[in-house]
Amino acid sequence: MDELISKRLIAVERLAWSNADGTADIRVGPVHVHFEGGRGAFFSGNTDWTLDVVGTRAGDESWLAPFQYDIDGGRWTMRDAADEPPFAGFRGSRLESWTSLRDEMDEQVGVDLAFDLGNISLKVHKGEVTT
Repeated sequence: MDELISKRLIAVERLAWSNADGTADIRVGPVHVHFEGGRGAFFSGNTDWTLDVVGTRAGDESWLAPFQYDIDGGRWTMRDAADEPPFAGFRGSRLESWTSLRDEMDEQVGVDLAFDLGNISLKVHKGEVTT
């Protein structure tokens, strides 16, 4: 993530589990942030309720492979989340720093992204990134 410091945020994508009837909770699910220069970061919850952070590059969507499945008509769907809370208003802002949020076992359960316009915290709750 250090290579993203001083880069401008250009896009935010979010996955949500869509039930067979099309309903989804858009406040829960993995987050992919894109920065200038073609780099980014993908944040998702692990089965042990910790946060997984994967660096990404333009054109490589291998980070998306674990989310491409269907269960009884339900599936993960991607959407543009740049105008949704807590990301709204941050497009174009520079990442100044990031801080790992840790639990009492010293496991990473979140991240605080400090931008020139303010902070965005992404935390895992019950195994999912929740905002």
